[in-house]
Amino acid sequence: MSLIRFLLLTCTLTALHSADGPEVIRIGFASAGVGGRLFTSSSPLASVHAKGLLEQEFKPDGIRIEWIFHRGAGPAVNEDIAGGLLDFANQGDFPSVLGRSSGLKTRIIAATGVRSNTYLAVPVASTATSIHDLLGKRVAYHRGTNATLGIAKILHSLGLSDADFHTINLDGSSAAVAITNNDVDAVWGSSLTLFDLQTRGIVRIIDGTRDKDLSLTLQAHLLVTEAFEARYPAIVQRVVDVLVKEAAWEADESHRSEVFALWSKSGYSAEAFAWEFRDQPLRNRVSPLLDEFFFARYREAVATSLDLKLIRNGFDADAWIEPRYVRDAVKRLGLGGAWPEYDAAGKPHDAPVALAPGR
Repeated sequence: MSLIRFLLLTCTLTALHSADGPEVIRIGFASAGVGGRLFTSSSPLASVHAKGLLEQEFKPDGIRIEWIFHRGAGPAVNEDIAGGLLDFANQGDFPSVLGRSSGLKTRIIAATGVRSNTYLAVPVASTATSIHDLLGKRVAYHRGTNATLGIAKILHSLGLSDADFHTINLDGSSAAVAITNNDVDAVWGSSLTLFDLQTRGIVRIIDGTRDKDLSLTLQAHLLVTEAFEARYPAIVQRVVDVLVKEAAWEADESHRSEVFALWSKSGYSAEAFAWEFRDQPLRNRVSPLLDEFFFARYREAVATSLDLKLIRNGFDADAWIEPRYVRDAVKRLGLGGAWPEYDAAGKPHDAPVALAPGR
């Protein structure tokens, strides 16, 4: 074969590959493990990563999977999306709302962590027993992350706001150090960091969203950039298919210990996950469904963020969420009923209903 013919054939094959799929799929997590470990937890996508399932799915196509872990959480993910450095991202509701309102062109395509709890902890020697005991005191949390809107909703439900406290912006690790050293009077956080501090006798958890109104909980999702979706819709569907299959595996209670073992690669103990998910079926929290509850929480997230002046520009949350990928995966894989579907108020439906209201 002549050199010219070889080069023409190479160019043709490259062009065909580009049309069918990308050379690499770049997926960001709005978190990292303990000490910056390149693992995360608490979602089916975390398990997909830990098992290498997307690598297996796309190896025959010669497509690489690149995982990016962001210690700067949601704001850092938004920076990478804005810079064209990510195709997909696992992110919480408020950072994504903030990014979308600022002009980031993304689409939400699956739930990855729903009805997650927020907790309030104080040093073990503190006399505080409620949020009201902390008025005017030093309270820390990581602003701009998924916790921002959740905490705002909790305070608003009690007729309070950040202005009622000496609020300090600290990431989770820094907040843990600060409360250990009694440099703050309280911290908001997830069960993962606070369970460890509680077990070590450093803090007491005095409040949280567990067993309360589900509208106060946090939601997380998988999103894709509009540019990637427009160019590779079949690839997007395959990514969602893998996620949905893993979410169904995790929903099986016989796999509970295995799920926690996978998540513990992040550096958090299996006991911390067991504590967070105690007395609760996993299927309620690992659901990928974009149901009525999910739509309602994101409409509320946009509206509340506007009301609290956390964002400047509102937008149509329904148009932002694309349920067809999960809907098609559930139908094609025969997984109807694998997870409960919730109505807008947070009540499980007795029977399956449409995954996407009005779509």
